[in-house]
Amino acid sequence: MSDKDEPFTNIEDATSNQGRDQHSAKLDALAEHLTESLIPRAPILSHGKRACLWLLISCLVFAILVIWDFPLRSDLKSALTGRVFVFELALAAIVGLSSIWAATRLMVPVAKEDVFKITRLAVVSGAVFIAWSAFQSFQGFLDGHLVHDMGYRPCFWWGIVVAIMPSIAVVYLARRGASTNPHWLHAMSFMAIFAFGWIALRLICAWDAPGHAFIFHFTPFVVFGALSGLISAKLFKTI
Repeated sequence: MSDKDEPFTNIEDATSNQGRDQHSAKLDALAEHLTESLIPRAPILSHGKRACLWLLISCLVFAILVIWDFPLRSDLKSALTGRVFVFELALAAIVGLSSIWAATRLMVPVAKEDVFKITRLAVVSGAVFIAWSAFQSFQGFLDGHLVHDMGYRPCFWWGIVVAIMPSIAVVYLARRGASTNPHWLHAMSFMAIFAFGWIALRLICAWDAPGHAFIFHFTPFVVFGALSGLISAKLFKTI
């Protein structure tokens, strides 16, 4: 081989060595991942137990907040006799329960074809809730009360505070598993937290005007969900 061929040979050797190093690094990472799974770990709870645990934590947090500084609305007894109020609470409860059930199912690997089966009740009930809220807001606009009734209340900040611990709880439970559908998991978790927060605010805030509810009851959870959605893949452990 002539001297002119030596630089090309050196380049080929360097490229080959670099490729082997990259391949070796991937094998090391794979080996580390596999050996980590051999470390004894506590088994993850069933999705039903995870859902019940999340509900228990959320209810306890709400009870503590009520005892601390978030008193229940003074007209709660009479409000519970109103059909619209009870219908909204029941609809939000269906959204919340179906969403947290779906979220806990999605915390572990689920086949793509099974995702809609798991989430369909939450999606349908959520769509009905949005349609009902939009109808109420539109009706308020036609009656001329929508803008007038947008009185300020600290509900926005109440909603943020109410959502913090349930959000931490759902992320903790999700990270005990390994989801294959992090975006669906985030959507279901957000819907569960929103429904829980909506019920909490309706029990605390006595302002029933649709304009107020749309701005101060919807907005905190929409902001919360949008910001957390930007990092949903990092919030939950995925494979």
